[in-house]
Amino acid sequence: MARALVKVNIMKDQILAKVLKVSLAVGSVCVLAPFVSAQGIGSTEMDNMLVSTPQRVERGAELFQQNCSVCHGKTGEGMANIQLAGADGRTFNTADFTKGEYNIAKGPIQAYNVITFGLEDALVGADVAAAEERLGGKVPTHPTFNFLQYQSRWDMVHYIRSLSPTAGRIDPEEIIAKAKDRAINGVCDEDIKSSLNEKVTPQGDEQLATGKEIFNANCASCHGQNGKSDNPVGSSLMPPARNFTTEDPKEWTNQPVNALSVFDAITNGVPGTSMASYANLGEDERWALTQYVLNWVPDSVKVDATEAQIVAACRSLSAPEAPEPISIDVAMRALIKDQAEQRAVRHAQYGAVELQAGADAKSGALTFMQSCASCHGNSGSGAATGPLGAQPPYFYLTTDRLSPAAAGGTTADFARRSYAGAHATLAGMSSAATLSKAEWSNLQAYVASFDGDVEIKVAAPKVDPEAVTTQGEVAPEGEAAPEAETE
Repeated sequence: MARALVKVNIMKDQILAKVLKVSLAVGSVCVLAPFVSAQGIGSTEMDNMLVSTPQRVERGAELFQQNCSVCHGKTGEGMANIQLAGADGRTFNTADFTKGEYNIAKGPIQAYNVITFGLEDALVGADVAAAEERLGGKVPTHPTFNFLQYQSRWDMVHYIRSLSPTAGRIDPEEIIAKAKDRAINGVCDEDIKSSLNEKVTPQGDEQLATGKEIFNANCASCHGQNGKSDNPVGSSLMPPARNFTTEDPKEWTNQPVNALSVFDAITNGVPGTSMASYANLGEDERWALTQYVLNWVPDSVKVDATEAQIVAACRSLSAPEAPEPISIDVAMRALIKDQAEQRAVRHAQYGAVELQAGADAKSGALTFMQSCASCHGNSGSGAATGPLGAQPPYFYLTTDRLSPAAAGGTTADFARRSYAGAHATLAGMSSAATLSKAEWSNLQAYVASFDGDVEIKVAAPKVDPEAVTTQGEVAPEGEAAPEAETE
């Protein structure tokens, strides 16, 4: 029992650490943004999830054993004669991940889609027909694992892809485009989409009575009890509060007008106006308020919902409720624990080290000692610095060993990261902002020489066209190329 509790607490800490990066501090609590497949996580977070780290692979290995090994084998070697629901009695040999047998999910996003949405969602175009021919029938239903946080599903993806070389196994452009759209806008749950017709249908007098009560408590101060917004408060706003009874189409700025547009305005507010979001109301309360407001809207301005409105409403309603807040001290502990993994993600996103031709690591070592070692230690070994600050409370800074991957990208990228970001908030950083291009180039070469794995590329030397001889040779530095001889 004790071991089980420890395991639960470890998993809980892992989840907290991941969701904290988009949390909002409110007073003494930290409100966490919910993360599941139905909610857009943003393109930056999607890029983050695509990076494989040792921590993610390790967590993914445990999750794989718990959720996938029964069909794919304990080591991902695949199994024979596996039955799947809805496959008409057919049996299947599951893919051998150790040999890179990715029959459907060749890229990381496709693998994530299989885990999250099923096999069909990972297929595009002609792949569907090819898969059905290979499987001898309709593509079977693959179990989905949406009870796991989306980060945990990505952990499983990285573990599976770690079992064999993945070079050349990339996602099709259509899959990438769909993933970006989902990351930005969220996912529409088809069951919720099919229920929208019922949701927009008036439910009778009891619903209207509820809507009236909510309107008088939350909306009448601006829109008036008659919905005409002809009171001092509503008319003084810029723009004025909406008159729900008007037949003038120019006043209905968020066309087309229907139950979904009114519900959207109540749920998300109206940008550029004083209309705030009332997402704090329950969904049934918002629908009751929608129907009450629609009673004032003239039929001449009402139109049918567009497909875009339907999908937007579906995505909004598919998002989960926010989890319970946690204390700031728990949030800070989780963030500290998550630092090493996030550093690995950033380093992977920097890419290969792109050194300038002629960059001198020895000269860079001197610059490092003069400008960096006081905080980063000799040879980037890390150091503790402090107390810092003009008066109490003082703070202390501890830096970890520098990885050569910290020098990734171009010299300009490396320099920008070094004197911006967290560095810009520290005292004594003026020297970093005054380094020459050559000093930055040498410093990048020195950091890239630290112990660790990193890909290093050297840019081709820049050649001055005026220094090239007629024979295609470069003249010695400081000498001009000879004039071309004429006959």
